[in-house]
Amino acid sequence: SGDDNPARMQPILSMDGGLVFERRTASGRLQTLEPRAFYLYVPGREQEDLPLFDTRELTFSFAQLFQTNRFSGADRQTDANQVTLALTSRLLDDSNGRSIVDASIGQILFLDDPSVGLNNTPEEGRSVSASVGEINWRPTDRFLVSAGLQWDPEENETDVAAFGLRWQGEDARQVQLGYRFRRDSVDQVDVRARYPLTGNLNLISRVNYSFKDSTALE
Repeated sequence: SGDDNPARMQPILSMDGGLVFERRTASGRLQTLEPRAFYLYVPGREQEDLPLFDTRELTFSFAQLFQTNRFSGADRQTDANQVTLALTSRLLDDSNGRSIVDASIGQILFLDDPSVGLNNTPEEGRSVSASVGEINWRPTDRFLVSAGLQWDPEENETDVAAFGLRWQGEDARQVQLGYRFRRDSVDQVDVRARYPLTGNLNLISRVNYSFKDSTALE
């Protein structure tokens, strides 16, 4: 129903810049410090005539700090006037360039409240986004430890937390342990393993347990 030929013309302006500082540690490894600033301006446009097919709001994460649209698909384009400030540090193996540790933290500063929302409802105004932090540690080529945290400074609560362990052996042998928490909705642990028995046969196992529901999901 409505306009059978809806259209939308919307400019998007973004500016992204950063610096990379390097220093040698006492062990001879290379450490970087990488500040980054990202500015995004998108004027608001009337979009009520555009139907919603498969658009959803993307899950907020560190990568989302530098996106030009917080929605998936093309049915909605957010308006924005905001600045993202982020900082990343890496510890690199000088012999092969492998990242041993990388850690990042960032936050969006909203200069104007966004007015475009799903189902034509405006978003709740706030001055800053949640603070997002991520860290990855690779003590060896086969082992990875990762963790992430999303902290809401206005609510003074943890929105999202994640922790993972992964071991990658020879012949596609693999063991993974993951924990995910999302406030008021998710509190789960996930354990996976893969073991090749022959060239054409693998033993694969997985357990996904919800602490919130006190039951195994899979």
